[in-house]
Amino acid sequence: MENKTIMAAMLISFGLMACQSTIKKTSDSLNAHIDTSQAVADGQLTTTDASNTAISELPEHVVADHLKEMYANDLNQNLIDSSSRKFAMDKYDLDADGNMEVFVALTGPYFCGSGGCTLLLLNNNGKLIDKFTVSGTPVMIGNEKTNGWSNLLIESGGKYHLLKYDGKAYPSNPSLAPVVTKPDMALKKVLAGPANHTF
Repeated sequence: MENKTIMAAMLISFGLMACQSTIKKTSDSLNAHIDTSQAVADGQLTTTDASNTAISELPEHVVADHLKEMYANDLNQNLIDSSSRKFAMDKYDLDADGNMEVFVALTGPYFCGSGGCTLLLLNNNGKLIDKFTVSGTPVMIGNEKTNGWSNLLIESGGKYHLLKYDGKAYPSNPSLAPVVTKPDMALKKVLAGPANHTF
């Protein structure tokens, strides 16, 4: 009889511990859901971001896939040689929304001429924001903003040019933008590294 009482007490204890564990997991999951829902309501996350928490960076392989898609016709016709399939990338939150914009520097004879190369600016989902022609690297991020976006200093033809966001885009040809005679070389730089990615 005593053994049966002990066994019954042990079973009740295990049952209670299992219930507490399930309640805690349910509570944690519910709290996470409430936190995410509140972030969506507050405008901190979109409903798309809520499923994966906030997406703040775009992986290199996703950028490569976007480039393959953008230049699919010329790739299929073998117009883009292997040296022109290398690219550099860097990230910076230009509009302070918590999501990184992605700078992509394209290389090789297909994308470059005597004045510079093609640079792309993508949002954190890979959508094209801007395509800059005749541009050099690194790109410098200005301390001031225009229409909520950081000013850019992009080298073209051996001189740095100031590019300001007009509410929709930056000027696509830096060589036509105002020249900065004495750029502050201490500014944050992006695309300062080698083109070590391939699409």
